[in-house]
Amino acid sequence: MNSHSPMPLPRTRGFSLTELLVVIALMTILMAAAVPGTNSLLENNNITQTGQLLADQFAMARQAASVRNRTVEIRLIKLPVQSTQRYSAVQLWAPDTTTGTLAPINRLVTFPKNITLSENNAYSPFLSKLPTATMSATAGSLLANASYATLRIRPNGVVQPVASNTTERANLFFTVLNYRSATATTLPNNYATVQLNPDTGSAQIYRP
Repeated sequence: MNSHSPMPLPRTRGFSLTELLVVIALMTILMAAAVPGTNSLLENNNITQTGQLLADQFAMARQAASVRNRTVEIRLIKLPVQSTQRYSAVQLWAPDTTTGTLAPINRLVTFPKNITLSENNAYSPFLSKLPTATMSATAGSLLANASYATLRIRPNGVVQPVASNTTERANLFFTVLNYRSATATTLPNNYATVQLNPDTGSAQIYRP
């Protein structure tokens, strides 16, 4: 009987340490290159979302004012954004039907992360016309002593403070952008503008 020696198995060559390091380096470079585009897309979505959020709040205020037959107050509230107070939240207030005391009629609505209103008069001219005040110290941990600007919508849809001339009527708008550009003198490439109709309180969103 002939005896046969077992055939040797083929040897599988693995990756060397140098090859693995090269692959890791290439993956790191590709991921780093993709981050700016991803951040830009996220910021774009957040700005669009905030513009729609503001328009929805204005529409809700119009509806509440009509249903309640009372003027509804829209508070644009400053909250900390990267350690600086910026207009980054909104809440609706109206007189209580029993006591007449102003009270919130919805929950606080905050903007997406790092998104705020421009505080430059050229880009949010209506903001500079609004009266400002401070929340009470008992308003809750987030809102305690927070500053806010106020506009009102009457039951017939008229926005207050009322624009007194053609220029002011055309300047009832706010610009939404990243917090880094909140006080900038030039607009960034990415922003949204929300314009109010002074007679109806309806809002229109514009994007570049």
